[in-house]
Amino acid sequence: MVGRTQTGARSIALGALAAAVLVALGALGAGGALAQVAQPTGRWQAQPVAAEDGSFAYCLTENRYSNGQVLGIARNPTGEFIMLLGVPDGNLPEGKGARLRIKVDQRVDQQATGIFRNAETIEVPIGRNNALYEALMAGITLTVAGPSDQVQFALKGTRRALTDLRQCAERRGRGSRPAAARAGGGGGGGGGGRSGGGAGAAGLPGSVAQILAAARMGAVVPVQAADGSVAWGFGPIMGIVERETAPEGQSVARLGDTRLDKIEERCDGSFDRSPGRVESLANASVQTASAECRTGGNRIYLALLFVLTKTGNEFITFTHETNAEGKDAADRSRDRMLETIKALADRG
Repeated sequence: MVGRTQTGARSIALGALAAAVLVALGALGAGGALAQVAQPTGRWQAQPVAAEDGSFAYCLTENRYSNGQVLGIARNPTGEFIMLLGVPDGNLPEGKGARLRIKVDQRVDQQATGIFRNAETIEVPIGRNNALYEALMAGITLTVAGPSDQVQFALKGTRRALTDLRQCAERRGRGSRPAAARAGGGGGGGGGGRSGGGAGAAGLPGSVAQILAAARMGAVVPVQAADGSVAWGFGPIMGIVERETAPEGQSVARLGDTRLDKIEERCDGSFDRSPGRVESLANASVQTASAECRTGGNRIYLALLFVLTKTGNEFITFTHETNAEGKDAADRSRDRMLETIKALADRG
């Protein structure tokens, strides 16, 4: 299958993602500003894709390019869509996320969040974004750029392809030839794929996927990396859950401060933090926090939720990282997640 991409300021919550971006774009065969524009070699065709239970999930159109990569776009009935980049033999760090920059000619220039769904797939959740969708239909060149490299795709045939894709999604695939079910992608983040998180952490009710769904974020499909972290993305927001065993006798407030200290170390400019109040649940202590890193012309905002379980003494950090435009949405997502964890704890 394929994957999606975005750019912008480097992630300060996830550490060495700038290197991951370079790996991804290097695998795409990028050559900096002089990279040749890859040309489509096949035919675009919109096809419905079924979920694992056989129900309609989304519609997908994709094409292989002269650089050997695959560019795909998937759309669901509500108008949310994702961009997908297939990177054969990419050896990408599965489950990690990265910020990239998406540009279509002089029409659209924006940041987004890319998730490495597997070693060969980058997914970029876009959500509802008519400006970008229309630009992809009418534009000449799509550029996906990282800190020092970029890859470019010629948008030949996309006007017809994305018109057909929109109709396919709105009709829920009726009248279109179905494609085989695909594991690892979904229109607007809502397709099939392996939902990460596995069993819930000790003392924390529900898996990450269940918590996301209960927090009314069910269209987001999390991915679990080998190091145990779980990542997801939607719109300008990149989310991640990280777990570690806490030293005995540590409070959630002290552990939260330590985590914020580590994030501040990665901020090259001014850093502000705002820890919230600690609450005690039946099975855990929880605390919200927010932080902001301002460097150059970039502003990176973090909405955090810290959880210290009473069983297993596990410290869990939920992070929603975004730019200035996504601040309110990141806060709402974190707060919904907190309310969901509290409600699940009340049910036992």
